Amino acid sequence: MALLMTWKPEHWPHENILRLLESLQADESVVEPWRVQAYRQARLGDRVWIFRQGRGRRGIFGVGEVAALPGLQDHQGKKRMMVPVRIRRLVDPEKRFLISLADLRRVLSETELNTQASGRTLTDDQSAALEKLLPVEGVGVEGTDWTDAEVATLVADYFAMLRKEIAEQFYSKTEHRRALLRQINRSEGAIERKHQNVSAVLRKLGFPWIDGYKPLGNIQTSLGVAVAHLLRDERQALDAAVQKPIVSPSFSAEVFVDRPDGLAQPSVPDGFEPVARKFDVAKRDAKNRELGKAGEEFVVAIEQSRLRDLGMHRQAAGVTWISRDQGDGLGYDIRSFDDCGEQIFIEVKTTRGEINTPFFVSERERAVAEKKGYKYRLYRVFCFGKRPQIYVVKGALEQTLQLRPTVYRAFVSPAAAGNRMGDEEVRHGR
Repeated sequence: MALLMTWKPEHWPHENILRLLESLQADESVVEPWRVQAYRQARLGDRVWIFRQGRGRRGIFGVGEVAALPGLQDHQGKKRMMVPVRIRRLVDPEKRFLISLADLRRVLSETELNTQASGRTLTDDQSAALEKLLPVEGVGVEGTDWTDAEVATLVADYFAMLRKEIAEQFYSKTEHRRALLRQINRSEGAIERKHQNVSAVLRKLGFPWIDGYKPLGNIQTSLGVAVAHLLRDERQALDAAVQKPIVSPSFSAEVFVDRPDGLAQPSVPDGFEPVARKFDVAKRDAKNRELGKAGEEFVVAIEQSRLRDLGMHRQAAGVTWISRDQGDGLGYDIRSFDDCGEQIFIEVKTTRGEINTPFFVSERERAVAEKKGYKYRLYRVFCFGKRPQIYVVKGALEQTLQLRPTVYRAFVSPAAAGNRMGDEEVRHGR
């Protein structure tokens, strides 16, 4: 069992915390009596987490253990049951925390975080989860930015794991994380979240990422720069590495999601624009034939699964991969059927980027979509990896997409013939 002790500056002045910090500088621990709601359950050696409650910022700022059994003591002029707590780590809660409120919300419920009484009991699992969030003693505690050196070390380790994952070689995330703990003074939880941040960068740039580290936002600018530095040597291999997704034997409705708003406006964190421009996702997707082929193969399987799930086995067998069998250039890639059995024509656009990553559309595709009307479908396959998803654009593309011209086919204008004399004058300096 563990105990969540609370401190409110309005009830116990901040000067008392400063006094404890001063005592800790002179010794490895300091004992202080603390009010405990569940004093009958408190046992010698129980883990204690000290939580700043009340007005202002909240978080864990101290940790220790029960030093002696509870007893009646004077507290603010009254006799109260108090538990002596041996505090081993403490920071000034007016400046920073050992564990932030955002991280605590991953472990504790809102009821526990809003508790007014001190000494609420926590389960062993909750306490173990808090231990993982607790930073290694020394520099780099919660509340301080990661240094460039720390970020570079972690990103290099991430790419080492990613290379092994792409090559389908065995590796242990736990062993990598423990090795990093010897080089970076951060908690295991902080390292894991930063790995997730790297996944988020790679997803935004349309590269594969480690499946076990789900992309997490709040990207630090220096992290994007560190990833871009390693991508200089890795980009060709990563673009060529196309992971085949998992297709369930039965159709899953979770594959299809609602079309997002603002399709041409991807979200880019502040300071990340230069990196995003350098690794233009839409251009690389358009050139990546293996990625396009894998996306089309995935959609064929999904369409067959969808139709079989509807009991339309004849139509499922009739799904045709047109771009493979007849060549690319018809303005669509797959011929399939809608839920009513009517023929539809599907153009597939695949990216490893996130849902609002822009993509290229040819004039042929635009014209065919306009001609086919409601029978035309554009399947946007995004986050392509083990678990990609799809949103669908139906009918004429101009009705849904913002189409911006990027290339013009140029001819000499007939009107230019009348300007030949002017050209001669220019050449001869008239």
